Amino acid sequence: MTETGCLEIVVSKKKSTLIKLMFIAAIILAVCFFILIFTGRIWGIVGLAASCAAIWYLWLQLDVDYEYAYVDKELRVAQILRKSKRKEIGVYDLSSLQIAAPIGSPQLEPFRARAIKTLDFTSGSETDKEGRYGFVLEDGTMLLLDLNDPYGQGKELLEILRNRAPRAVHI
Repeated sequence: MTETGCLEIVVSKKKSTLIKLMFIAAIILAVCFFILIFTGRIWGIVGLAASCAAIWYLWLQLDVDYEYAYVDKELRVAQILRKSKRKEIGVYDLSSLQIAAPIGSPQLEPFRARAIKTLDFTSGSETDKEGRYGFVLEDGTMLLLDLNDPYGQGKELLEILRNRAPRAVHI
């Protein structure tokens, strides 16, 4: 891969139990408000509308993927909701990379003691922690990424970054 190429990695986020419970509760509330409409209560319509909005929002949050795209020395992170709606979260300049190391490695210990902004874009699975990396940028931001994909693109990204900054990337 050349420096001007593009490398994409997609990671599926684990489904949250709390989101599932809130989704079920919103459906139950919507049914209750729908029944209240027939009793002549005007606030039943407002409650039904609010419940339907909550159902729609929670339905989108039930299936979330993160896409990491490495393009021209930048890491672009996007959130994909329900495999249909794409929302760009941020663009991070990796030329300001201080360190990239696996989560739990001693290289990241000095940064844990500091109060730095941590952005978690991992799958959220507690059982599959292999392949998670922390990227610390000069602006005081730590990105947590899952680079353990079945196609080997995570390792390719680490190799590209290691060629650019050999002292900053620890594999």
